[in-house]
Amino acid sequence: SDPSQARRQEARGIIEQQQQQYRLQRGKSTSTKKKQHIKRPMNAFMVWAQAARREMAQQQPRLQNSEISKDLGKIWK
Repeated sequence: SDPSQARRQEARGIIEQQQQQYRLQRGKSTSTKKKQHIKRPMNAFMVWAQAARREMAQQQPRLQNSEISKDLGKIWK
């Protein structure tokens, strides 16, 4: 639904295709390790920051993501 999210997903797909092509050109196989890999769970800060970032971005839409990250770090400390 979100156009920027769709663009990010499309970009991720393109990057993944390029990485696969690069591995094949270098003679490396595209292993299934990546698909079987279990992501590490988010730590407490990341869980909190995910929700706080959305809220801060809505309250202050002109702030860049880097500024929001700095502010969240200061608040967390």
